[in-house]
Amino acid sequence: MVSCILLVVVWILSFVPLTPLELSIGYLFGFKTAYACVYAGKVIGCSTAFILGRSVAYNWAQRQFGQNELLRALDKAVSERPLQICVLVRFGAIPIAIKNYGLAILTVTTKDFIRSLVVVESLMSTVLVFVGSTAKNLEAIMSGRQPRSAWQAAVVLLGCCMLLALVAYVSLYTRRALREIRKAPQSDKKIQ
Repeated sequence: MVSCILLVVVWILSFVPLTPLELSIGYLFGFKTAYACVYAGKVIGCSTAFILGRSVAYNWAQRQFGQNELLRALDKAVSERPLQICVLVRFGAIPIAIKNYGLAILTVTTKDFIRSLVVVESLMSTVLVFVGSTAKNLEAIMSGRQPRSAWQAAVVLLGCCMLLALVAYVSLYTRRALREIRKAPQSDKKIQ
């Protein structure tokens, strides 16, 4: 069990998409064991990635992206509604590396990041591990040859709706922040 948790942590830290691993762990170990491994690994791995993004990679990211107008606008939107943006980002169909390292360079507090991580990933881990644990033939599901149940279709629809909500919500606040940044003096045009 510990080696499975460590595998999830390393997987997250190495920028590799996590969904196939979550499904596979659910398929191999059954729901209860797989959920414990995946959830613990995600909390540890995502928290570690966020902390690394805040410390080791922060200065580099600031040099690379600190002058980017769109990123500054997104940062301003995040600073106005950090918990809501974190929750929507965590629910979105976005690579986990972007969720962790991307939020780390913005003005999201560690508290808001951890709160959204614990709540959202408990739900997301449940769904993916459950789908993996109930799969009779994982390859058939991944390739689309096995018909999806109504529950699976509902999960996909929910994921799509969350992604659309994320895009709409973030773009609304980003556009407003972008207008404010364009009006600001030149000295204010860097991510704090």
